[in-house]
Amino acid sequence: MDNVHTHGHEAADVRYSAAAAVSEGNATVTVVSAPICCIECRRAWVDGGERWRIKLLVEDSESEAVPYCPDCHDREFGDS
Repeated sequence: MDNVHTHGHEAADVRYSAAAAVSEGNATVTVVSAPICCIECRRAWVDGGERWRIKLLVEDSESEAVPYCPDCHDREFGDS
């Protein structure tokens, strides 16, 4: 702790404290991510029962997985 800048204050005690620990039963984890959107119409996928398709777009040496909603997939690739 010699390299910690305290700006004139006493350094904080950073040892483990069982009283400050959160039990796993009370812990909440929230994962936030951007919604999956159709590459063509930009509609977000919100219905988990709807079948979307992922196509692999390959340009030069780069590849990217791109999502299609059912309507745009049928229009672009036919009903398959």
